[in-house]
Amino acid sequence: MKRRIKKQAILKLLFIIIILFSTIKILIWFKSTKKNKNIKEEIQEYIKIEKTDTEEKYIVDFKKLKEQNNETIAYLKVNNTNINYVVVKTKDNDYYINHDFNKEYNVAGWIFADYKNNFDGNDKNIIIYGHNMKDGSMFAPLKEILTSNWQNNTNKQITLITENNTITYEIFSSYTINPEEYYLKTNFKD
Repeated sequence: MKRRIKKQAILKLLFIIIILFSTIKILIWFKSTKKNKNIKEEIQEYIKIEKTDTEEKYIVDFKKLKEQNNETIAYLKVNNTNINYVVVKTKDNDYYINHDFNKEYNVAGWIFADYKNNFDGNDKNIIIYGHNMKDGSMFAPLKEILTSNWQNNTNKQITLITENNTITYEIFSSYTINPEEYYLKTNFKD
């Protein structure tokens, strides 16, 4: 009988520890996503949009952005989504998985470019990473491009702005494939 009571007490304690651990993880996630939302709003003042009848022109103050984070490399906007982020790049593809734009630890990370990309106009494949966040931020809206609602939209453009270039890509195809690593190649012979 005492063994049974002891076993139940251990199970209850284990259950409480699991609940506490899970609650702490959830609170950290909420705090991190809120912090990223605030950072995004703060740095948005360095991005101005001039609209005309035919186009939107983005004016990005890279000098101010680089004062806040010297690893700022680009600004990314995907039309018909809430994807509009300053992109950073560092010496590896690990750091910004769990650091924010201010280079502080953040479980939500930040949008970042592959360390092999140069952004000198010669890259044939530009790779940009971001989390698929449950709150709909970062790259979560990309799953919508597979829906007919998004595909019926006429404005399917991705704009990438660097200090020297503004490049607009037109999305002409979207599909799901099994995970592969061919996309990691940034340069091609022809």
